[in-house]
Amino acid sequence: MSKITVTRPKEWTNRLRSYTLYLDNQKLGTLANDEIKTFEVLPGTHTLRAKVDWCGSREVQFNLADSEMKYFHLSAFRYSNFIMPLFSVIVILHFLLRRFAGFPYLVWFVIPGFLVLVYYLTVGRNNYLWLRQSDTW
Repeated sequence: MSKITVTRPKEWTNRLRSYTLYLDNQKLGTLANDEIKTFEVLPGTHTLRAKVDWCGSREVQFNLADSEMKYFHLSAFRYSNFIMPLFSVIVILHFLLRRFAGFPYLVWFVIPGFLVLVYYLTVGRNNYLWLRQSDTW
């Protein structure tokens, strides 16, 4: 039997939510934060996709021969481990500086991060998760 292994690294974004994997539009299983799972799959041509809420990844097509093993990496959108914490720190600093120092201008630094989030939650919702095939896990 052929197998696929999907790796999800430890990440700050979506750390409390599991990603759902779909093989040929059929639910294959879920993947929690910092988890590696192996699934048995029939040989042939398949499409793999991941979703979390209404957001997801692009479909990845692959061919699987008998007794072959394929490896995939699944994570949140690129730079999410940098953007999300930075966005949170700026929002907290904005409220603290505005309240205690009378400095209301830090909110302008929130706008680019907010626009990135709006993109990934609307137009780029199928780019929110990053699923890619690799040679090893």
